[in-house]
Amino acid sequence: MRPAGRWSMRRAGLQGRRATMGGGSDLTTKRALLIVNRASGSAGADIQHAIERLRKGGIEVAERRPDNPSMIGRIIAEQASGADMVVVGGGDGTLSHSAAALLEAARPVGILPLGTANDFARGLGIPDDLGLAADIIVEGRSRSVDVGTIDGRPFLNVGSIGFSVEVARSHTGERKRRLRLLSYPVSWIDAYRRHRPFRARIICDGVARTRLCAQLAVGSGRHYGGGLTLSEHARIDDGWLWVYIVEPQGFWGWVRLLPSLRFGTIGRQRRGEGLRGRSVDIETRRPKPVNVDGELIGRTPARFRIRPGALTVFAPRTQSPRQGSTDKAGADRMSILRDEVLVALNALIVACREAANVHATAADLLPDGALASALSGIARDRADAADAFAEAVIAKDDIPNAPSGEKELFEAAAAHVKAAISRDETRHLLLDCKAKEDRVADLATTVLEHEVEPEVERRAAALRADASSRLERLIRDHADA
Repeated sequence: MRPAGRWSMRRAGLQGRRATMGGGSDLTTKRALLIVNRASGSAGADIQHAIERLRKGGIEVAERRPDNPSMIGRIIAEQASGADMVVVGGGDGTLSHSAAALLEAARPVGILPLGTANDFARGLGIPDDLGLAADIIVEGRSRSVDVGTIDGRPFLNVGSIGFSVEVARSHTGERKRRLRLLSYPVSWIDAYRRHRPFRARIICDGVARTRLCAQLAVGSGRHYGGGLTLSEHARIDDGWLWVYIVEPQGFWGWVRLLPSLRFGTIGRQRRGEGLRGRSVDIETRRPKPVNVDGELIGRTPARFRIRPGALTVFAPRTQSPRQGSTDKAGADRMSILRDEVLVALNALIVACREAANVHATAADLLPDGALASALSGIARDRADAADAFAEAVIAKDDIPNAPSGEKELFEAAAAHVKAAISRDETRHLLLDCKAKEDRVADLATTVLEHEVEPEVERRAAALRADASSRLERLIRDHADA
């Protein structure tokens, strides 16, 4: 008789956890500890549909809804050992508060986004739709992501000092509940009135530098603050802490920086700077509050560190532009496009979308109706061009995710600032638009350097000519007026 070994014990355990599903098939039931934060921005939403999706997918759900978010960590510590996974229904603050317990539990983490911004979920590609988010957990595909620490306390997105602290103080209560994402620009205006520059000593991987700052941020993820981007190069699993520094500047300097904050290009700006490192220490002459994942939880001096791949989360399948799709019709459309052409097309699509976003932003701010109308027309054309070029690639999933339009970011603030825009500031906005158009023209030229399909060549040539001329005419007409 064969002695009962490790495999026999494991098989018995699995058999003990089998559940019969519809159709008579036997599937192994996994157990999930689901914790819903009642205080999250969308906690009132009905997540029962998501729970049913989990159960239909073979996941046994034990739901907990603590009255106080401070209880979440204790619940995870006490009950996660009896589950195969921990599912968190909440926003960035909930996940950040839970991070220490989730790391200790060492269970895969599922996310049902219920917060106001859901930046961590956005960085993973998890949609706000709770049913679709549940499907990702059922699929069971996971990835390891980085976790940052501040003075030993784990966080998932970003820690910041300065301007954003004042935004966090304003972005609370009834305003946050009623306006949700649109409360950010209103809070931004309030914060501008209150914030004061500060001098900081920044030690990044042992190299010290002193800077006069209006805003200083250190992050382990990619997004924060309702869709802003820490760095255009940052990834949620790249093993780096990303730092950006914004120097003090006037109101309109901040307005012009908003697209760079949205796209993560602060490091390219004259009054901005970007760094990266494995360790970052921040020192200030007087203690300054630190906003971590939307909560004010610490003060300087602050020690930031990175724990690469420390947390396992369920996330959708990512598709490389080089892998393509198994769709035959799509493959036929791409039959003559080499990999480098696909990369060039992807870059052109993103440039067109970014140009459309910036043009729409300028149109929303400018008091000159004719000028705003002209920019809106160009924005629509650039968005149409992006969609047209997307038809030339294998699948939409192969297109890098360009940031959503700036219009939502400015919608609540535009009424406060439109009347104050001067002639010189209008010219600066037009020059920002012209810079985006120049990039579109340059990338269209890059595409034309390759052997591409006739329709792609025709569109790229027309786009290059148009991008070089319309903004030049608008700037010239504005100067002559």
